[in-house]
Amino acid sequence: MRLLELPGVGIMTATAIIAKVEDFSSFKSGRDFGAWLGLTPKEYASAEKRKQGGITKKGDRYIRTLLIHGARASINATLNVDKRGTSYHRWIHETVNRIGKNKAAVALANKYARMIWAIMYHDRKINLSDSLQYQMAR
Repeated sequence: MRLLELPGVGIMTATAIIAKVEDFSSFKSGRDFGAWLGLTPKEYASAEKRKQGGITKKGDRYIRTLLIHGARASINATLNVDKRGTSYHRWIHETVNRIGKNKAAVALANKYARMIWAIMYHDRKINLSDSLQYQMAR
């Protein structure tokens, strides 16, 4: 029920994550959880140059797809309202303008994966800010 409070996370996503992940303490951080899902970019590095490529796609395809679709819905809802009053909305607008809608959806899905890990690992109820409450009311 705690996962359903996040925007972009519905009943299918929440139940799929709970069914797939037995113990969230097996991941050291939210970053590890996002990498396990395949939402982190590949890195190409040599000497001084570092370049990030596409996502790794090595994790669970079904959960990754659900998170990305939920992130797309959140992005579309934010862009349709054209509200920039909160940091959450500003982050979405800036990210979409900088890298495009599809890459922003993956970035937001990765952000949601990290939030999911934090909620489940620390066994806390989520404290929604005004921006997330606005998204949920929509």
